[in-house]
Amino acid sequence: MTAHRFAFSADAALLRELGERLVGQPHIALAELVKNAYDADAGRVAVAFGPDEIVVSDDGDGMTAREFGGFWMRIGSPHKQSIERTRLDRAPTGSKGIGRLAVQFLGTRLSIRTTSRETPDVQLRAEIEWSSAARSGTLTDTAVEVREEARQGTYAGDCTHGTEIVVSGLNQDWDEDALAALAQRIWQLQTPFRREDDAGFKVDLTHARRSAVEAFETQMRRNLDIWSARLRGRLLPRRSGDPAGFRRARLLLEFAGEDPIRHDYTMENCDLDAVDFEIRVFSLHRKQRYGIGVEDARRYLREHGGVHIYDAGFHLPYYGPDADWLRMEIDHSHRLARSELLPAELQVDRGLNNLPTLSRVYGVVNVDTSREWVVARNERRLRSDRYLQIQASRDRLVDNATYRSLRDIVRYAVDFYAVQQTMRTAQSVLSGGHDRPPRKVGFDRIGEILDAARDEMPAGVHRALSRQIRRAAAASDAEAARAAAEAERLGSLALTGLAALARERWVDEHRGELETLAERLRSSASVDPTEAADLLERLLDASGSASGRSTVPESATSATRRTRRRLVSVLKEASARTVALHPEVRFDYAAVGEDLRLPAGTAEEWSGLFHVLMLDACEEVGGSDRPTVAIRSGTEHGRAYVSILPSGYRNPGRRTVTDGVATGEAGVPHAGVAAIAARRLCCELARETGSGPGGTTLTWNDTGVAVGDRDRRDAVAHRPTSRAGAMPASS
Repeated sequence: MTAHRFAFSADAALLRELGERLVGQPHIALAELVKNAYDADAGRVAVAFGPDEIVVSDDGDGMTAREFGGFWMRIGSPHKQSIERTRLDRAPTGSKGIGRLAVQFLGTRLSIRTTSRETPDVQLRAEIEWSSAARSGTLTDTAVEVREEARQGTYAGDCTHGTEIVVSGLNQDWDEDALAALAQRIWQLQTPFRREDDAGFKVDLTHARRSAVEAFETQMRRNLDIWSARLRGRLLPRRSGDPAGFRRARLLLEFAGEDPIRHDYTMENCDLDAVDFEIRVFSLHRKQRYGIGVEDARRYLREHGGVHIYDAGFHLPYYGPDADWLRMEIDHSHRLARSELLPAELQVDRGLNNLPTLSRVYGVVNVDTSREWVVARNERRLRSDRYLQIQASRDRLVDNATYRSLRDIVRYAVDFYAVQQTMRTAQSVLSGGHDRPPRKVGFDRIGEILDAARDEMPAGVHRALSRQIRRAAAASDAEAARAAAEAERLGSLALTGLAALARERWVDEHRGELETLAERLRSSASVDPTEAADLLERLLDASGSASGRSTVPESATSATRRTRRRLVSVLKEASARTVALHPEVRFDYAAVGEDLRLPAGTAEEWSGLFHVLMLDACEEVGGSDRPTVAIRSGTEHGRAYVSILPSGYRNPGRRTVTDGVATGEAGVPHAGVAAIAARRLCCELARETGSGPGGTTLTWNDTGVAVGDRDRRDAVAHRPTSRAGAMPASS
């Protein structure tokens, strides 16, 4: 018996086969070269497109001859698997050693030049013709000549060490779409906003077409454009009449796709001179825009998120994803429901339920401790330690009263966002929307907790739990959608039914006149044609109005669109429908603000609600010669209101506050149904009782000024303060 011993060998053509199967697409291949630079602790990568070549140059660690032969020339090298973090504390992006296969997928020729950080005066140079390598037979017979010589030229950013790869004989064209796809693969490597320390990573791209560069740069920034809310705030300049120690701040809160809300507030005992900040809040539980993967975005925020502080443009290293200096994580874990900073009139039930965690935000706070020192010196505050200071370690700020003022200014803005988001969630549910019903919010919180503990459980368990949470959330969404649709239908039917009942009551009240008219016609008695025509016309008008038909034509799209409508326009529309039933009543709008807007709702929802309220008011007017319903509006303590006031009660004390169903003498539950409709529109409805003047008042939160509204005045109606108290009036 003869025994043979053979060794496996690989055909050189396997290089291309592996490249096509493992890399797959050109933009993925080029992204692998950029990721190799990142793993080599490069701070800058320059990618330049020529007529028939791509040059990728970085300022990373470079390679020695031993590293080049042992790592780069070895297909499937596992050396990165043993590296948990690089010198710059980066997690390696590659581990399979297939990045160099990307090169031959891009073009037919390769030139590589590299200089190690350890030997900055020496470079290694090698050239590879892929077609020749494929014809060489087995892969182990493919030899590459590597020349060691004096360094010639520099690398990206004029650095003396790094790696430069030139791919020529390109296999593909690189247009705007291809470069945008490249950016989708590597945006996770860059640090957000700006960063001046050595851990930053930036990709500079040059191309003959400026539009191609813009497509790449735009996509590289898209990860920060998928925010669901953005908070931009600053301390306002001191005014001559401002009391000492009080500082005014301005916040612009913008929800994605909506006009910003401007909100002014004050802080007491604040010695800061200047602060500005921007915080972006992300909701990473559904498919994101611009092709950004949800898991990629979550991983990115875990690495770079939190609220960072910059001192005169320099990033203070302490502040980042693990620094809870705003106490957001603490309050979130303790399930704090009420803000300690917002005034009482801005608080809502469980307002901080939507307080974001650090893994859902990225923010930058800009200060200048050198300028703060100068201002403190001029105001003679240095000895009392009342100014913003940086610690001797240069990594964080000194924890003193001024630092705590800085913290409160920023945290106030975050709390304001949380309360507004809570109100939006409630409004979405009550108004028939189902973007984020309460159960969905609960699933999102479970997802956040699960993500935070992912490193403490097996990967398979995390994936299985995440999958089950997504399925449960989807089922919850579907159920909420069905419930919202049913509530929408029932609410519309209720208001329409009230209007129909009002028409029936009106007809009943005039039935006697109709019967008399009919009898006179049958008996050939004299009939005043004008009187008969007037009665019949009123009946026809009442029929059309009370049936719910609008008197103002509106397109189908605008009628069903949920927008913040002007109060005065809705009132005039509703009164036109009401006057047909009560022509004797005059409506007075003199005290209605022209620019006051209602919460978001459709034209029919608001017109129907006010029509029913006006019908009630018409029933309440006294027996004056000219019965009048006066309508007043305004804002108080951060809430807007509109009151519908009849000239006098016909039956004082007949109704109560309409949290429940109050029934009038005819058994028509106007008040109760109207209250339900009002709650669906995020309003509160109250009815006054007693023998004196009274009526119906509708109130809603109006804590900010929408920049897109007509009212663009510099001041808002109410300026809340921190828990320190209200700002005294100034001249």
